[in-house]
Amino acid sequence: MKAATTGLDRRRERSARTQSDIIDAWVSVVEFGDLSPTGGQVAHQAGIGLRTVFEHFGSMRYLATSAVSREFGRFTSDTVGPVSVQASLKRRVGMLVATRAVLYEDLTMVRRAAEVAELDDVIGTFEAACALAATDLFAAELPGCGTRSGDAAREAVAVVSSWAHWNQLRYRRRQSVAVATAITVSALAAIVG
Repeated sequence: MKAATTGLDRRRERSARTQSDIIDAWVSVVEFGDLSPTGGQVAHQAGIGLRTVFEHFGSMRYLATSAVSREFGRFTSDTVGPVSVQASLKRRVGMLVATRAVLYEDLTMVRRAAEVAELDDVIGTFEAACALAATDLFAAELPGCGTRSGDAAREAVAVVSSWAHWNQLRYRRRQSVAVATAITVSALAAIVG
């Protein structure tokens, strides 16, 4: 009985490794610029057969959802970084923006692929976590929730600290990381300061 359990465990471990390798391959293809990878591209990148991709994920949409969820999940706990709400306002603003700059630079291609795949639920969950982390960091400076000015200030913090704002500065307005960071720091400081 022990040998059967060990064999089953090894198969599960191998299956989990293969799934992880497939997700890694999907992310790699996306990071090289193809925002809608095909099964063939993923299989080639992973060094496996196309059939194996579909045996593990069933569809490219499910693979994209799994990959984006994993990538967003890796960073969700780092959406604020090691900043205490007791730190000075200037430090909290600076650390939040610096942490988000790294986060958004790392996730940009995956985030764009999520839009192409129309993974609105996964994007929404990630954006909500980022917004909550940012507004919680500045809770002491923001007026009360439920008031018109309080809700507007919270929304402004959420928007200015969002990937959409970062993407607008970096890729639409073609600002460097340093300039985008400075603009975002100024905007956040104006809202909460």
